[in-house]
Amino acid sequence: MAPRLGRLQIPYVPNLLSLSPRFSPSNDQGAALEPADMCRLLAAILLTCWHLVFASAATQLLARTTPALDSRLAAPMSPRRYAREVCPIGVFYAGSLVCSNLVYVHLSVAFIQMLKAAGPIAVLLVSWGWGLMKPSLSSFTQIMVIVAGVAMASVGEMHFSLLGFCYQMAGNVLEAVRLVMIEVMLSDKGQGAAAAKMDPLVSLYYYAPISALMNFLVAVPTELPRFQWHDVSRTGVSVLCLNALVAFMLNVASVFLIGKTSGLVMTLSSILKNILLIAVSLIIWNTSITLLQFVGYGIALAGLVYYSIGYDQLFATSQVLAKWTAAKLDSPHASASRRMIMLSAFASCLLLIFLLAARP
Repeated sequence: MAPRLGRLQIPYVPNLLSLSPRFSPSNDQGAALEPADMCRLLAAILLTCWHLVFASAATQLLARTTPALDSRLAAPMSPRRYAREVCPIGVFYAGSLVCSNLVYVHLSVAFIQMLKAAGPIAVLLVSWGWGLMKPSLSSFTQIMVIVAGVAMASVGEMHFSLLGFCYQMAGNVLEAVRLVMIEVMLSDKGQGAAAAKMDPLVSLYYYAPISALMNFLVAVPTELPRFQWHDVSRTGVSVLCLNALVAFMLNVASVFLIGKTSGLVMTLSSILKNILLIAVSLIIWNTSITLLQFVGYGIALAGLVYYSIGYDQLFATSQVLAKWTAAKLDSPHASASRRMIMLSAFASCLLLIFLLAARP
């Protein structure tokens, strides 16, 4: 049975959360710039446009020199179909990326990752409104747990920005609409089997050019008049190129990860990535996280894991882990396994203490 929208199909979409600034360029004094500073220097929309131009060029190069995008040949893309199906998705894609980058000007990296936990809520609500899914009490209860956690994290934010909050929520909604439109395209009669072969890299091949164009059209009246090439040199051309390359390589990695494992592993990896980003934000930029935020994000994270995986899968996974642990402890190398577990727990405690001590 095919996974339902908003659960295991979320990883199908290119993991373009990486298109937000990830590297810290150096200023004249050599100090690290936060993502917000990078967005202010380069203008967030133009920075997104640069990522999309790089992705367009890279996918075109891969399509002509490697078999990595040969799956696109199974789903011929006529100009009519491109205009009717891909262009609208590309427009929402561009809007989602713009909002996702603009939010870095107003909110911390850690708080942004907490707000992104509300993404599946938007997907579920839009799919209900589109008629792709029937509302159910269990789904509503699950998303309300996530809502409660995100609300607690928002209340606990010390440097809350209403504009930044609205940008992130708008990005979540635009991304949800894009996901639902992709689902509609995949379910069209006579096209489902072929379109289903469209992996994340192929979808990036189709969406990136139109999204880059839309971003540029938005940047012309808003950011281009105040753009200065001095900002590029101050940030560093090598940093920008490496930033775009890493963002693109993450999309390539997602293709291989899903192909070698499953969408479930991709879902869990994205959750782990958000946790690591919060930890990195604490270490590098000394972001302050209150106890209320910590509890709220924990609740939202638990709800997100349950919603993304489901009870049956969680139970099966826990059974496998329990059997694996028991086998390791009963093996001839049980003492070594116990030492490894104790060392891991000790290292985790040290990391937690370090993160708390690093807070200003």
